[in-house]
Amino acid sequence: MKKSNKILIVLVLCIIFIGATIPFTLINFSGTQPPQPNYVRIYVNSTIYDQLYSEITQYKQDVINQGYTADIIAWSNNSIYDLKQDLINSYSQGLVGAVLIGQLPIAQFDYLGSIFACDFFFMDLDGFWFDANPPIPLNDGILDYHDNSTGDLYPEIWIGRINPECLTITNYTQAYKDYFNRNHMPIELAHFPALIKHYYISMIRGLDGGVSI
Repeated sequence: MKKSNKILIVLVLCIIFIGATIPFTLINFSGTQPPQPNYVRIYVNSTIYDQLYSEITQYKQDVINQGYTADIIAWSNNSIYDLKQDLINSYSQGLVGAVLIGQLPIAQFDYLGSIFACDFFFMDLDGFWFDANPPIPLNDGILDYHDNSTGDLYPEIWIGRINPECLTITNYTQAYKDYFNRNHMPIELAHFPALIKHYYISMIRGLDGGVSI
């Protein structure tokens, strides 16, 4: 066998070995959407769904009243890749964003040794992300590589989270209920100037103990 052929075979084997040992999850993305996308997915941790059913149902209606279509999904999967694939699968239905309620998967990213929560992973549906942290193949579960793949480096959707469980309170269920109840309360625009006036009166009184308007 020629020396050049031997070198070629060795290179191919090396590429196959590296490709087999670098851990990443393939996520398929199709970038087509309806002409006027307005779909919002509301993911709720399945362990709190029953306790908050009426509040979350009202929240869904509040979203619909703002001109969107919406679905509620009781989610119990801890994989960031499965959650992202579900978002990708919904993109063709006109998905514009998602609300994550409760303790749901959080992607982490390592940038030059600084590790932080990275919801951009869920927003950038057509980018390529994986954990290439050595030693291979013992990855640490933290993403550290991101490029545009066949798409771009920009978000396709928005992500919001509602999760008081990171706060130092004891009754999380009540915190959720209070939040959704406040969110549902209408703001009477006719009374808005009075609200602003009241706010500044309260603020100034807090500063100097009295005020005259």
